[in-house]
Amino acid sequence: MTNEQLKRVKALLFRYRSIISTGEHDIGRTNLVEHRIDTGEHRPIRQALRRHPFRHLDWIDIEVNERVRHGIVEPAVSPQAFNIVLIKKKDGSLRFCVDYRRLSTVTKQDTYPLPLIDNCLNAFTGSSWYSTLGLRSKYYNIPIAKKTRIRPPLSHEADIFVSV
Repeated sequence: MTNEQLKRVKALLFRYRSIISTGEHDIGRTNLVEHRIDTGEHRPIRQALRRHPFRHLDWIDIEVNERVRHGIVEPAVSPQAFNIVLIKKKDGSLRFCVDYRRLSTVTKQDTYPLPLIDNCLNAFTGSSWYSTLGLRSKYYNIPIAKKTRIRPPLSHEADIFVSV
């Protein structure tokens, strides 16, 4: 890129900096749509707790607390329970995930027609600059509808955290 092009890209990024994630828990969220998980009449799924190595327990607590602090998850009580899974990244650090595979098997899928990839590529005809952007935490970028969230825990009940 030329210096002028570099200046223009920097100005564009600066102008839209509010939509750019600047940290691990700065995930962004839309207010245009809410997600509803439709499992029909399927019974709640409650996975047995999975053990984690003792050396990771403090990190798990810190990660959960950070997610609560940033409004990514909230305390709740539910007949459903899904395990967290720690995935080792290429750099050796851990990725905090939730195992929703069983929930996915009973969720009624939304169907949206996908555009033909050739039509998408043809839309780029004549363009000389291309960019791809990714979401930091895809699952958490669309909030769950308040009506379908799980109620907050009573003081004597165990805390379970759900995404908000």
